[in-house]
Amino acid sequence: MALYQLDHTRAPAFAVVDQAVEAVVLVARPAAKPLVNALLRRYLREREALNAQVAAARAGERPQLVD
Repeated sequence: MALYQLDHTRAPAFAVVDQAVEAVVLVARPAAKPLVNALLRRYLREREALNAQVAAARAGERPQLVD
């Protein structure tokens, strides 16, 4: 849900990440908070490259390995 919000809504990224991190406490474990935070922040840093790889895969191209 958070990835969709980050890519397809005008919600501020910091608010989306915060709400996702808080939601993980309700549906999973509090210990998962740092993991969810790290994954979403990394996605924000690398989203253009990741989305380009997804687009290439949809077009039938072989994806490049990430360093």
